[in-house]
Amino acid sequence: TNPYLLKTVSKLLSVCTLFSTYMTKFLRNLEDAEVRLMREYPGQRVSAEQLSLAVNDRTYESAILKFDESFTNLMHSLLDALSHFATSESEANMANMVSRLDFNGYYSRRTKKKPSPSVAAAAAAAA
Repeated sequence: TNPYLLKTVSKLLSVCTLFSTYMTKFLRNLEDAEVRLMREYPGQRVSAEQLSLAVNDRTYESAILKFDESFTNLMHSLLDALSHFATSESEANMANMVSRLDFNGYYSRRTKKKPSPSVAAAAAAAA
């Protein structure tokens, strides 16, 4: 086990947990807004536009984009580290994990192409 890999996985799990909590609150606010609008306008259907305005859609969109960026950056770090350790320490299991985590090439096609400096630092510390 490598401390850098464990730390990265732990951060990924934290981002997922925070995202889940955030989305639960978002759905609760959306439901509350829908109930409030139904009380204000009885007998009328509540439109998506009305709900969007009621829950401040831009704030939620911005937060979701930040979660996406955090998750993607951490996935890149994890995949870079796994790839590095797979080649430097001849760990076939790590290479297998990289191919499973990026099975469709989504992360390898995304913007980050060169290994992060933290991977090189972690590799140097592990050696």
